[in-house]
Amino acid sequence: MKKNNIVISAIIPIYNNFSLMRPLLNSLNVQKNKSFEIIFIDDCSSDDSYKFLKKEANNFKFNFKLLKNKNNCGPGTTRNIGIENCNGEYITFIDADDYIIDDFFDNIIAQINESSFDCLIFDYFKKSNSYERKVDSFPIKDLYLEPLDALALSNGMCWGKVYRKKIIEENNIVFPKLMRSEDLAFVKVYLSKCKKIIYLQKPLYYYFQNAQSIMHNANTLDINNNINAFNYIKKNVDDSCALEMVFIREYLYLIVQIMSLLNRDNKEIKKFISDCNYIYPNWTKNKYLKYQPKYLNFVLNLIKFKFVFLIKMIFKLKK
Repeated sequence: MKKNNIVISAIIPIYNNFSLMRPLLNSLNVQKNKSFEIIFIDDCSSDDSYKFLKKEANNFKFNFKLLKNKNNCGPGTTRNIGIENCNGEYITFIDADDYIIDDFFDNIIAQINESSFDCLIFDYFKKSNSYERKVDSFPIKDLYLEPLDALALSNGMCWGKVYRKKIIEENNIVFPKLMRSEDLAFVKVYLSKCKKIIYLQKPLYYYFQNAQSIMHNANTLDINNNINAFNYIKKNVDDSCALEMVFIREYLYLIVQIMSLLNRDNKEIKKFISDCNYIYPNWTKNKYLKYQPKYLNFVLNLIKFKFVFLIKMIFKLKK
């Protein structure tokens, strides 16, 4: 396929997960619209994922590039390499253990042709070996989203969205080098630079809950990831009630959660909450709290009153 026929590039980092990629490869092969390219980047897998994928490439019915990092550098840096090597005007991300609906690119390119956008957010299916359910990606059911609303309320996963490459390049937006929350940092900064954001209320993606992934690995719990991710966001985003909501959910709530799961001392957790109250003293009045799930607002109320014992019990039960 010629370079100028490519409308959208999908970037897929790979690390020791070729054995989980069959549903994804099948879903890519059945795509009828061919105005896309796939950028596979192997991050120095130790299980021969690159070799197996290279062999499997003989069966691909789509345009692709297969890259391999010189050194293991993590998912964020790997996605940055993918952005540097793609040709599409638009970019999306797919995790190697997830997959897409059969007309994924038809839906996205139809939306591009109907009304160009800076970001497209779409719904998805959450799937495991025992269940499957549809998940709404946004609490406000409007076609066109206000940028501040999107910044405050969008989830932090880089998949489930389509990005305009020009905005990434002009604003020098990158995935910071973190073990976790690197996609949160990228997504929030990107949304802050958008003017036209569309919400497609249709599930296009299957998110598979893999217990072996980094996101579900307790060994990667480290509050420094959340601290550094939020600092990256704050450095690149103007202060507002939207940024405050990002702080509440992705910094205050998640760090208290991590500290609880790591069984940090109660006094240390209370001090952290006090420090957060100093940064945003009126966070409990943020207008976006009404859109949060009841469970999250309940825990935030416990955080407000520093009921650490109850907070620890809830997080451990949830785990």
